[in-house]
Amino acid sequence: MASSTRDLALGLLRCSTTVAAESAPVFYRGNVFRFCGDHDYYPIITWLDKLGATREYLKKLEISVRRPRTAWQMPDGKRHRILYSGGRGLSTHHPLLPPPKDPTYMEGEVDIIDPAVETIISLLAKSNDGDRKLTLYLDTGYYNIPGIELYVGEATSLFSTDLPNLVETWRTSYFSDDDASGGGASLDVVWKAEVAREDFHDKRTLIEKVGWKIFDKQEAERIYNPFRRPGEDQ
Repeated sequence: MASSTRDLALGLLRCSTTVAAESAPVFYRGNVFRFCGDHDYYPIITWLDKLGATREYLKKLEISVRRPRTAWQMPDGKRHRILYSGGRGLSTHHPLLPPPKDPTYMEGEVDIIDPAVETIISLLAKSNDGDRKLTLYLDTGYYNIPGIELYVGEATSLFSTDLPNLVETWRTSYFSDDDASGGGASLDVVWKAEVAREDFHDKRTLIEKVGWKIFDKQEAERIYNPFRRPGEDQ
């Protein structure tokens, strides 16, 4: 995998039709494509859309996922935008999330799930390669573990599990992931977060109780190996 576009012979993709067709699979399968920093998801949608059929060569995509913007939820389920929380997103309880057990919703601050995330997963699923294996890395950044309350200085960071639950629902909806038959396109979703070692150890039991399967760095690289060079064995 190239660490910089300076190491890539991108001109091959703009050569003749034959050369471009032969080089595109090597380029897209052999590199991790990262969208980092504070952004909305729409540039990613535009990029995936413009790739067209070339999307089937993608093997690894990494996206920075900061905590979603929030709204204030009322007991009747209606949501009101908080002044500092702009941007796109659903203003009501997402229909794919389970309704409350009680007749009323819990009043308070809740995450707004941007529908663009589903669009990205649906675009990744559009491919002529029925046996494609794709890994999507979702990086929540510094001190953001969905479902876990963490303290950054005197502030509290709480990222709900709404987005991970929806991502898993969309993953199973758009990808067949038919391991029993050994066929069908599949998507692995790997969530990444950065937390101080001592805080991680303090919260590890709680993190696993929420439902997260934890990989250490060496184990994750062995299984998913995002830095594999083109031509190397999986």
